[in-house]
Amino acid sequence: MALLLDTDTIPGARARLDAFHDACAAADIPWYVVHEGQQDGLRSRVEHWQLGGVALLTESSGGISCRRTARELRRAPREVLVLSVQQGAEWAAETQGTTRTSLSSELFLKDLTTTSHYVRRGPGSAHFLLVDHARLGLPAEDVRRAVRRLESSPLLDLVRDHVAGLVPAARVVAPGPATAALAAATIELLRALVMTAADEAGAPRAYALAETLLPRLRLHITRNLRDPGLTPARIAAAHAVSLRQLYNVWARSGEPTLAQYILRERLAGARAELASPAGRGRTVAAVASGWGFGDATHFGRRFRQAYGVSPGEWRRQAAGS
Repeated sequence: MALLLDTDTIPGARARLDAFHDACAAADIPWYVVHEGQQDGLRSRVEHWQLGGVALLTESSGGISCRRTARELRRAPREVLVLSVQQGAEWAAETQGTTRTSLSSELFLKDLTTTSHYVRRGPGSAHFLLVDHARLGLPAEDVRRAVRRLESSPLLDLVRDHVAGLVPAARVVAPGPATAALAAATIELLRALVMTAADEAGAPRAYALAETLLPRLRLHITRNLRDPGLTPARIAAAHAVSLRQLYNVWARSGEPTLAQYILRERLAGARAELASPAGRGRTVAAVASGWGFGDATHFGRRFRQAYGVSPGEWRRQAAGS
């Protein structure tokens, strides 16, 4: 995680405002931004995660107005799609001639190849998910049609909850295979959202949910790796499918068995934590327990099988390097 801006650490109203506008101007995808309200009351915090091919931003501040005009399009013409979940304040957004307003958490889709305008009235926050068009592998016209018809997708609630849950997931998932799986599943969900919203006939909900079952399974596993009760039966129940259907779908993933996949991801998470400064202050048993292993001896044996050294030896090697 990278903290891009925290005005609480900057003394002086003028300096805080300058830092805010500098961060906006230096953004990979620039916006023309106006902060509403008293300048001496400006408070803003912006965090950033890079999850494989997916960028995740969280932003909180007071009232704010953001425009992506023709000038910004010329400065950064990248083909990027943005999903956002707004929280805590009334907001309105306009893109492709369509305006939406909400007083509650709601998913909004923006195609940054066109001009757009976003306004938040009062203090609030937002999560932003940025994905290049090329990663979706869909025609640009389908993307633009999906922006106009987002409410028609049967996956709207599913994707909104996923985007809102990405930030807490990103804070606990260690970089590595789990992060790559999280990014891949997120892109698959976004692709399914665009496809169902762009379909003029309207895709049946059952079909859309079936088509996204595998990425949803990956997301569920990634979010619950630390839960010792994460079992195939629990996973199947959470997605309202039978164990047989669960195993059949997972067999098409190209991954090892479900149990082997969960073990591999847990070991990778524990390995990363053991090497981290925060993890060095915890016992090996505590790290093992935190990643769903009920028995430290079993964890040590599995760790050595996977990496050729014991957890303690790996920690010492990581500290030395």
